[in-house]
Amino acid sequence: MGVQVSRELPHLEVRGDLTTSGGIGLSLVRGVQVELAAVALSVKPGGRIGTATIGGRIATAGGGRGPGRRR
Repeated sequence: MGVQVSRELPHLEVRGDLTTSGGIGLSLVRGVQVELAAVALSVKPGGRIGTATIGGRIATAGGGRGPGRRR
């Protein structure tokens, strides 16, 4: 499961790993199905995370990460 932030988020806490695998797939965004790459943590323009606590590892595996995305 991945996390995408597009607005102010004071604190993000994940007690275990934050991982995704695979390429591009369908996701429901505001009631519309759109194609998104499997990315573990994505902060979009206008998004901000005040503090983040991740209990394990953050990893994205698979193709389709696209430009500007990192593991």
